[in-house]
Amino acid sequence: MQQRHLHLYADFIGSCLLIMSGLLFSAVHAETNDFSETGSLNIDPLNQAQAHFLKLLNDGLYDEAVVAARQTLEISRWTYGNNSLEAALAQINLATSQSYTHDYKTAIDNYQSSIAIIEAIEGIISPRLINPLMGLAAAYNASGLHNLALLAYERSLRVNHVELGLQNEQQMPIRDGLTESYIALGNQRKAGRQQEVQLTIIKNEYGENSERLLPAIYKLAKWYQRTNQPEQEAYQYRSALRLIQNNTNKQSPEQVDVLRNLAALYQRNNMPAETLRLLKRSYRINAEADGPDPLLAADIQVQIGDAYNFFGERRNSQRYYVDAWNTLEQLGDQEALLEEYFAVPVHLGNAQLAEIYPSNLKTMTHYQENPDKFENGYITARFDIDTNGQVKNIRIIESYPSGLLEKHLRMKLSRQKFRPQIMDGIPVETKDEQLQHQFKYEPQSEDTHNDGKSDRIERPQKTG
Repeated sequence: MQQRHLHLYADFIGSCLLIMSGLLFSAVHAETNDFSETGSLNIDPLNQAQAHFLKLLNDGLYDEAVVAARQTLEISRWTYGNNSLEAALAQINLATSQSYTHDYKTAIDNYQSSIAIIEAIEGIISPRLINPLMGLAAAYNASGLHNLALLAYERSLRVNHVELGLQNEQQMPIRDGLTESYIALGNQRKAGRQQEVQLTIIKNEYGENSERLLPAIYKLAKWYQRTNQPEQEAYQYRSALRLIQNNTNKQSPEQVDVLRNLAALYQRNNMPAETLRLLKRSYRINAEADGPDPLLAADIQVQIGDAYNFFGERRNSQRYYVDAWNTLEQLGDQEALLEEYFAVPVHLGNAQLAEIYPSNLKTMTHYQENPDKFENGYITARFDIDTNGQVKNIRIIESYPSGLLEKHLRMKLSRQKFRPQIMDGIPVETKDEQLQHQFKYEPQSEDTHNDGKSDRIERPQKTG
């Protein structure tokens, strides 16, 4: 999961670099374009190649974009020389497109080469170094080279300081990269500092009472959610509420999103009264607004239904689900939303099946230190979901090793909560839902818990 997150983060940074390097590339080449006698702009082959590359990348055609980026680099080198600034910027784009295809080793080589050229031409504090350093760091992170990523992000931040001052909004993506590096290295405190300082920067720029703080507050709240710090997360949402109310009034529709996020936090922490109070308040604020949003009303109704369901009040949950269905049905042309909400059962629970079994700290630590001692297990089950969203009639279809995880799965699955399928405004039973789960286990004859009950189990035997 962490590696997948790093890949997605590298793609995000790559998209930022693509835009910025493309702008730099165009600026460098501006003097090579001239106007014809008719006043139309003559576009040289290099800019044409660059535009083609950008289109491919924006269209998600990453393999083709790599080819186009190589062609752009070849034209740049032929036109301006191998060690020209134009060639360096084209090489950044090549490295960026290679990161999209997860060819991180080659991307790293190209980022390093472009950095060396820029340093030779413009010096070691050139602002053009920020983008390739960020791309290099993201590629390092995606490759698991987190210490090297940290060094590249730190250097990018120093160059930013020289160019734009100690604290500025342009350094936010760099600090996000530092966050991922610190997280990967197990230093959550320093990772959190990189997120917290971003809010400080915005406060220093716009003042503590500016609504321009809101995106930074939401971002920090999401960070606290990610790192399981509910008190700090709640504080940020309450700060956002106060800020909105101070700049507008206590009935401002701008509060709705904050109230819903705060309600979701309370729900995750099993606080039903607070959850439902905030959700119903957000519904009333929307309903009493000058221009109430019916789609938002339906979405809140679904969220209230989910909350009632989550806390076991399924009769109330059904009522809100049906209300949401009717709201959308009356609007007309809302088939897509009706399908998204109600076409299939939606899982609401947060209990996860064990990926390492047994799921205790001792086993997790042992797996991290000795992954080769663990083997692959799997289990497949079918079950029904009734009109209240409860799981019924659990059947184990296949399981390996036999007898190891069946009881654990039955217990976990029976506690899951679902938003039921709704057809024509009526909740219906759904049959034969299927769950497939893979896990790791260590075959052994003792000191292993069978579904958490006994201290000894027989060594699982392979069959077939």
